[in-house]
Amino acid sequence: DRRLFHERWQTELMMNRLLQILLYLICYVSARTMMDVHDWAERPAITGLLVSMFCLLFALLVYFLPNFIPVFLGVMALPPYVDDGNLAAFFGVLESTRPEECKAPDEVTTVESRLTHVGTSDAGWGRGITDGSWRSRAPPAS
Repeated sequence: DRRLFHERWQTELMMNRLLQILLYLICYVSARTMMDVHDWAERPAITGLLVSMFCLLFALLVYFLPNFIPVFLGVMALPPYVDDGNLAAFFGVLESTRPEECKAPDEVTTVESRLTHVGTSDAGWGRGITDGSWRSRAPPAS
């Protein structure tokens, strides 16, 4: 298989899962620090400082993550990172937003047939999408 790593795997999902794991660990460590009765009794200043730092970290995450995650996912769904799932979602959005009167009666309209139409060549169909060569191919016979 000569396709690139991004064309074979959904790398945006891998990055999302990694982010979820990191956020879970941060939440776990902060909750453990906040509820550690022994540390509050022995070192209240250090524990208070750590809790304050966690609150600052959470404030930064609340501010930045909602803005960056959609942009990251949008960029990772565009060429050269197009995989089967991204392509199916892309064609699904195009089909659902296109007015019915603009569609030709003999036009290929299903996502599955468009995926078949794009094909998987030895060079990798993602590169075909990137350079626009898939536009010049004839649709499959019905």
